[in-house]
Amino acid sequence: DGSGRCPTYGLRNLSRALQYVKKHARFYGMKRGLMDGFVLTFVSCLDEASKPVLEREMHSLLLKSAKGPSTQQLPPRPGQEDVVAVSNHWLKKGTQEVVTPASFVVTASVEHTLQALARTISFHDYPVLLQGPTSAGKTSIVEYVAAITGHRFVRINNHEHTDLEEYL
Repeated sequence: DGSGRCPTYGLRNLSRALQYVKKHARFYGMKRGLMDGFVLTFVSCLDEASKPVLEREMHSLLLKSAKGPSTQQLPPRPGQEDVVAVSNHWLKKGTQEVVTPASFVVTASVEHTLQALARTISFHDYPVLLQGPTSAGKTSIVEYVAAITGHRFVRINNHEHTDLEEYL
């Protein structure tokens, strides 16, 4: 995992992956739902060197005979929902004006992070905790996603003295 230890997976992880599949299979297809759900659940906690190894293995097992659209393609717009395309996922549109910041540059690594963040956001309407070193771009990418989806952006800096009141 990201801290150098061997990750531990259990039935809760499998259950979360299958919940993702259940929610997304009708829009993204079963194989894409499986791949995204398993990547979200089992790959996202790994260190950077281990992620591509497990992704390749999962891709060969889950998608080697896949027919139809690629897992990287954006599927058709899901029904009448008010959604915005972010990377290769559809995210719910917020109440704010949708703006594309001209100052934000989407490089290949930023696109990969956008895919992972969009996959996570599309799963539930729960807050997402991003961890990483200072100046890694966590705030910038979340502010960008908020702008292009029409959501309000709220920044909270976590530290050892962060109190629950700061979240309310």
